[in-house]
Amino acid sequence: MREILRGYLSLMLMAALLAGCAGPAPMHEGALGHPDVVEALPAGGDDGPLFSLVSATGIVRYVEGRDAGKDYEFQVARGQVGWTIRVQDKCVTYFVPSPQGLLIAREDDIKENVRVDYEPALLALPTGLSADKPYEGRAKVRIVNLTTGVQREEGDVTYRVELLGVQEVKTPAGTFRATLLRTTRHMDLALADVKVVITTAFDSELGEVAERVEQTTTALEVFETTDVFERRLVESSEE
Repeated sequence: MREILRGYLSLMLMAALLAGCAGPAPMHEGALGHPDVVEALPAGGDDGPLFSLVSATGIVRYVEGRDAGKDYEFQVARGQVGWTIRVQDKCVTYFVPSPQGLLIAREDDIKENVRVDYEPALLALPTGLSADKPYEGRAKVRIVNLTTGVQREEGDVTYRVELLGVQEVKTPAGTFRATLLRTTRHMDLALADVKVVITTAFDSELGEVAERVEQTTTALEVFETTDVFERRLVESSEE
């Protein structure tokens, strides 16, 4: 669900050195969260949970980024202590329910062989979130090799979760009047500063129907690179 920290550490640093100072890609008008197509929610508006996690499988299609045009299978599964959302051989996110809301305890980037742990876990969907009351939090972040467990980096993360509004989202699975949630993370690490903006579109019945991630990495306080991807739902079925 959350595919972040791509090409982390040495790979991202090398990319920054080779690319020089690359500016962010402009957001096209149909992109998820584009300000021209998002309707604001009324202040204090809160219609309850955006969705409930249920066991499901399906397919998502990347419409922007390095995997644009490719389809990937996904699976939402319940475990002993929480839920996992896996996008084929790309990424896995580990969720834990709590009275405060839905927490993200860990994220794996399978392709880059990276595991990211948060302490305390990040609040992904805070309970009682409303349009005029965003949630802000902070945590420690630890990045390790997914295979060996050897630590690569550690630092601090501050984050903000907000209800962005409502957007008509067109996907291969249909058109949805979806509620948008935006999470902005700032990670202060030894070798780089990373800003990740995640915009997710939720349908009340199907859950997530689209997601856009914009990651800007500043290495050595000089070299900046931006990576953007967006994916949309193709099909989904409960198990």
